Amino acid sequence: TRRGDTVLRQGQVLTPARLAHLAACGVAEVEVNAPLRAIVLSTGSEVTAPAVGTELALGAIFDANGPGLAAALTAAGAEVVHVGTVPDDADALVEGLRARIAAHDADLIVTSGGVSAGAFEVVRHAAAHEDVTLTFPRVAMQPGGPQGIGTFDLEDRRVPWLAFPGNPVSALLSCELIARPALGAAERPRLRLPVQLEADEPSPPGLAQFRRARLLPSGTVRLVGGASSHLIGGLAAADALVIVPVGTDILRDGDVMETILLPGGER
Repeated sequence: TRRGDTVLRQGQVLTPARLAHLAACGVAEVEVNAPLRAIVLSTGSEVTAPAVGTELALGAIFDANGPGLAAALTAAGAEVVHVGTVPDDADALVEGLRARIAAHDADLIVTSGGVSAGAFEVVRHAAAHEDVTLTFPRVAMQPGGPQGIGTFDLEDRRVPWLAFPGNPVSALLSCELIARPALGAAERPRLRLPVQLEADEPSPPGLAQFRRARLLPSGTVRLVGGASSHLIGGLAAADALVIVPVGTDILRDGDVMETILLPGGER
């Protein structure tokens, strides 16, 4: 390193090597961007937070989305200040958010569920509140088609609100493809790789489909689990997402597809 060299640029992540380089140059302090403070809420009266000794009531399910989204947002650079569940009550959702935003000085709201076409979609109902501005576009991807985006409007500011679908693979995939880039996280590596299949796999031609997969030592990828958005076990075992593009109705053995590499999987 010579006098006049650029040691660090604005917006770069402080990796261990960059911190060591700064220290080697005698730089003791740098200005950093504070992480966004995020609230994560899972909606649905049937949703129960997992806890030691908890037994599910009839018709209840454990909350997979809260812990999963909190971990994904943290990995993307946010500071998750609250994780919780809310029942199917739009007023309770709005007032609960108001209190939590004030208590935690939150910068971002991320909810899961309540955005699709069921009998009662709590986030859609909350959008009728005067302090909520939300729109519900349908994105041409699977899983994760139904989405919500907008703001919670306070007297002094507007807090961004990302409303993801409720099935756990849809929620995590939405976080990966929508929230992660918005938070400025590093782009995932992408490779074009041949897919190893035992039989043809159908894909909806009007949607970009993201299939859970494992990267093999041979340099190919093998699908794990099915395509359905509730099959979280397949995503837990995956270390890649195979992108089946719009216009493709059949995925065949040996097809070379763009593939997003993910951390984790079975390793």
